[in-house]
Amino acid sequence: MKTKQHNKVLVGIFNLLGSMSLLFVPTYVAADDLTHCVNRFHQTKSLCQCAVERGQQVFVDKQQAQQDRQINQKDAAFNKRQQQLLADPNLTEERIDIVCDRFNEQYVYEESLPQNERAKRVDSRQMSKQEIQTLTLKRREAAKDVHNLLDKFAASTKSYQTLFSQSGFCKGRYDLAKMKKEAPIIDKSTIGRLDNRTIYAGLKECGM
Repeated sequence: MKTKQHNKVLVGIFNLLGSMSLLFVPTYVAADDLTHCVNRFHQTKSLCQCAVERGQQVFVDKQQAQQDRQINQKDAAFNKRQQQLLADPNLTEERIDIVCDRFNEQYVYEESLPQNERAKRVDSRQMSKQEIQTLTLKRREAAKDVHNLLDKFAASTKSYQTLFSQSGFCKGRYDLAKMKKEAPIIDKSTIGRLDNRTIYAGLKECGM
């Protein structure tokens, strides 16, 4: 008798836990968005198709806006630093270009070497002894050439310090130009499952 009562208690506990688990269903569903929309909101496939497309477009627009915002912020910071350099009467945009172009040769070479993706720089641990020696030589040559250019242009001490750094202004300008060129096109392939709120909002827009 006790065993039967004990079993009933266990069954009751499992049922309760099962009911509670429904409250914590992940926002993102396992089924495809269209099927989930039809089953969850009891709408037609055509209406759900419209809702899913609207939801995906919202996601794409947000991702694109975020990417554009990051690039614009970096662009604004770079332009501010360039204006500070141009306050030097001995510097012009053309002269800044000449200096940075010399460093660009080095940056292009460095990108051909093994990279530490996390640190976003050359990974010397994966390089051969010859590669390390060549890189060291190229950096020295670039530094020497840039020093001579800045000396020729009679750049101020502050401008010299800003432009002579191999990881400073010119590197930032190079990285920004590369970011603009390689910025991915945000499309539906980057989208995971739509959440219920997004699908519902899409249904409302589509005339539910």
